[in-house]
Amino acid sequence: MDENAQNNINNENGQNDQAEELKQGAKDTFNQTKEAIKNMDVKAEAKATQSFVLGFIKNPVEILADEVRTGSTSLNLAIVLNAIWIIAAGIMQFRTFWNLRNNQWSDVGFLSVIQAALAPLIGVVVMSVILFVLNKGAKKSLIDIIKIVTITRIPRIIASVITILNILSNQAWRITSPISSFANAISLILLFFAIKALYNEESDSKMLRNFVIVYGLYVLARFMFSFFNFSI
Repeated sequence: MDENAQNNINNENGQNDQAEELKQGAKDTFNQTKEAIKNMDVKAEAKATQSFVLGFIKNPVEILADEVRTGSTSLNLAIVLNAIWIIAAGIMQFRTFWNLRNNQWSDVGFLSVIQAALAPLIGVVVMSVILFVLNKGAKKSLIDIIKIVTITRIPRIIASVITILNILSNQAWRITSPISSFANAISLILLFFAIKALYNEESDSKMLRNFVIVYGLYVLARFMFSFFNFSI
């Protein structure tokens, strides 16, 4: 057998192993999430999430780096944060579906409410899968990466809650729009630091290349999901 043929076989075996790892990771994530939701003390987790977010606001980079190193936060934290984001996104789209001021339904389909609500979670999962597939050297489970990506989204989650103010006033967008833009920028920076920690890369030039690859794939995924009316 020549060298090229052997390399092809090795590549095929590697791809099969990676696909199996991703499949197993998705299965484990689903099962653990289901159990976590089933056994969750909502009041206690809400309080713990509030405490974590307040600490994160004070020192985001260090807390994020610690999560990458240790994976110390619970899955419940990621569940609560994503649930808050889903509810906030759903409320804002429902506001479009049902005009609160005129008390009448708009022509926006109810399906759009579901799509808008699920879009943030899909975005987290898509980014997590990309990082899981590309960075096998990190030895992180899919759940660990989902927790890390969720933490980088905290500024956007806070902004999504603030955006609900748009329901109360036509002029609230003057405040909420720049806050959302700022939060998106901060989340992107946090994602950069998270990827840098996951890759354990000291070279800025290599890190920039890695980030461009990861985020480029994410942008491609966003483009594909847009055909299904999911704005992730």
